[in-house]
Formats: sequence, C-alpha cells, structure tokens
Amino acid sequence: MIQRSGAGLSHRDLKGVRRLLDLALRPGEFADHRVWKRTLVDGVRELTGADRASFAVGSPDALEWVSDYDDPGVSEYGLRITDVRPDVDIWRRHVELGVHHRDELWLPIAPRFYRSAYFQEYLMPMRAFDALGATWVVEDDGIRPVVGQFLLHHDTETGRRFGARERAILELLEPALHTGSGITFEAAPDQDRPDAPPHTAVALTNG
Repeated sequence: MIQRSGAGLSHRDLKGVRRLLDLALRPGEFADHRVWKRTLVDGVRELTGADRASFAVGSPDALEWVSDYDDPGVSEYGLRITDVRPDVDIWRRHVELGVHHRDELWLPIAPRFYRSAYFQEYLMPMRAFDALGATWVVEDDGIRPVVGQFLLHHDTETGRRFGARERAILELLEPALHTGSGITFEAAPDQDRPDAPPHTAVALTNG
C-alpha cells in the first residue's frame, strides 16, 4: 500500500507511516482506547507538521474526542458544524470525500462558510484555521451511525498549509485508523460506547 500510494514521500516519511500503521492496528495493546488515540494524535501531528490534531469516534452529535484542543470547545464540533448548511447531510459529505481539505468540504458555499458563526465564533477563537481531515463510518444501523474522524489543523491564518505530502500521509493511515477504531468500538462495553443519545437519529446511508 505504501509503495502504491506514497509516491513523493521521503524514506523518513514512509518509516513514520509504517510505525503509525502498526500502532493504529494494535489498539488492544494500550491501556485503554484514549491512550491509543493520544499516541496516534501525537504521532500524526509530529509526522505531518500540524500544529494540532484530534481523533474522535462516536455518533456525529456525540463524538468522543482525544484532542490538542481544550474541552469543552472541541466537544461542540459535531453539533456546530451542522448549523452551517442544514439542507445538506454534512456528515455524509465528509464520508464521501474521505481524506479532504476544508475547502473541498465547503467549496460550493465557501463565502457563506467563512462568514458563518461556526467559522467566526467557533473555529477562529480556537485557531483552527487550515484543516485536513479524514472521516469514515465505523458502524451504521440506520438509526445511530458511529463515525471516526481524524483532523489536523494549522493555528495561523497565513503561513504553512497542508499539501500533497500531508494528504498522502493521511490517505495511507486512514484505512488503519478505520480498522483500529472499529476494533475499539466493538471491544467497548455497551455502556462505554460513544453512541448518540437515545432520541437522536442521523442517516449516513444513501437513499
């Protein structure tokens, strides 16, 4: 997989990717899933040169985060992001895009996005500017879907931006992050699973 998808990455990059792939596929060897997530957050941030990283698993409005951002701010993400364009299933769009830059997610309504309360009042104070992410479905029973999401940010409005190198790294890691998050979800006792509240229904499937 690395040889096919990692064109343009240095030997050092590929060595770092291999180490993180190994960690992502072995969540059971960590004390708990939060320690596993924190190890990956630190490792991916360091390898990509991001300023901050975040890893979450859960229903879109009840994501359980391990993040370089302070709680409770990051915990509002799943609820706040849907306010920008309620007429679009933004979580389905996340999943369909796979690894994506923020501009790809919001391209059809970019001017509205950058004027929105979500960007002006939520992302800017957090200094979550340049963004690269990956989103996948962990489990979808048609009522309470569970997603995984890994986000990288730069915390300055100008300067370094995520490019082809960082995208290639995250594209290589995403399948292992997907597999690992599925392992941790299946292994968690029902009461510890990061599900949505019982009244919540969010559709991610087509149709």
